[in-house]
Amino acid sequence: MRGRDIALYIVPFIVIVLPSIVAFPMVNRQSSTPIIVLALIAALLVGFTEESFFRGLLLQSALPMGIWPSVLISSVLFGVVHLSNILAGFTWNYVLGQALFAFGFGVLLSGLRLRTGSIWPGILFHAAKDFPGLILLTVNPHQVLSTPLNLALLSSGIYCVVLLINAVIILRPSKARELKTAYGMQPVAVPPSLPDQAE
Repeated sequence: MRGRDIALYIVPFIVIVLPSIVAFPMVNRQSSTPIIVLALIAALLVGFTEESFFRGLLLQSALPMGIWPSVLISSVLFGVVHLSNILAGFTWNYVLGQALFAFGFGVLLSGLRLRTGSIWPGILFHAAKDFPGLILLTVNPHQVLSTPLNLALLSSGIYCVVLLINAVIILRPSKARELKTAYGMQPVAVPPSLPDQAE
């Protein structure tokens, strides 16, 4: 990743990770060292697995359809997969809010992956987002899972809109055109060759 690509993460970091960092001391007070270590390992594993599949394999496979179609397909599937958490005993309120957030987060992470050419920043970003939530789910699941549906959808919806706006800026038309060329989706204009001139 180039140094200038780091700037692409500033707004997402402020919107998603910074609130978690601010809230971490409160969450940390309720947890123990083993819980923190296990949450960190789980967050890194989830980040690696989900980014490798959705922003690695799936996004790359869908690229021949175009920049935005590939971003939306991988992100919709990323959101839909989170609906399966209902099978793990999570409430519908939590799962629907999580799926909505996951869609917006997926669009943003796809844009960042395409712009930087690497899934590694996304893996770390994803893990940083999940880490405090995993601790809170472990030490106080009731606080997380008892969120009313309207509040879950409202908060996730606001986050989703902010993430989508950020993704649209990252993948604005001029950048999308550059990416099409970079990923071999449109031919590069080659100047016509001049006939050999006799000396």
